[in-house]
Amino acid sequence: MARTALTLGLVLAALQVASAQGAPVTVGEANAVLDKIDASIRTVLKMPAAKPSTDKATRAVKRSEVIARLDAMFESYRPHYQFTPRPFRTEPEVAAKFNPDAKTKASIQKLARWGCIGPVGPLVTGPGDTMTTQVLGEALGMFIAQIGGLTYFADPKWVPRIQPPERSGAGGGA
Repeated sequence: MARTALTLGLVLAALQVASAQGAPVTVGEANAVLDKIDASIRTVLKMPAAKPSTDKATRAVKRSEVIARLDAMFESYRPHYQFTPRPFRTEPEVAAKFNPDAKTKASIQKLARWGCIGPVGPLVTGPGDTMTTQVLGEALGMFIAQIGGLTYFADPKWVPRIQPPERSGAGGGA
C-alpha cells in the first residue's frame, strides 16, 4: 500500500494547479488519479491490470461519477478481502438529501458501511455536484486506507491481540 500512497501523493501534487485557482477537478484529472490508484492496488493484490479510462473530458467531474467508480473498484477488489468488518454507522437521510439518484445513494450506503467513504464526508454532502482536489483527495485517502485494511490480515505471531488465548494447564505440568 506504500506504493499506492506514493502514487496518490504524486498525482494530487500534480493537480495542485487546479486547486490553486479553486477550479473543480475535471473528468480527465479524476480518471487519471483513479486509474493510477487502481493500477497500484491491483499490483499489490496481484490482480490483472484494468483497462484505463478513455474519458479525458475537461468538464467538471460529478460526484455520482466518482462514487460509481469507487464502487466498481471496491467490487473488483472484493475477492481479496481478508475479513468482513462490523458495519460502520451510516446516515441514509443525509445521503438522500444531497444525492437524489437511487443508484448513487445505494453505492454511498454500501461504501460507508464498509468504511470506504465518510457517511457525511464532503464527497457525500458537498455543496455542489462537483468537487475540488481537497474533497477528492480526502475521499480517495479514506478509500485507499480502508481497502488496505480489508485486503491485509496481520500474522497472529506478530500481533498479540489476535493470537488465540493460551490454554490453562498447557505444558504437561503435574
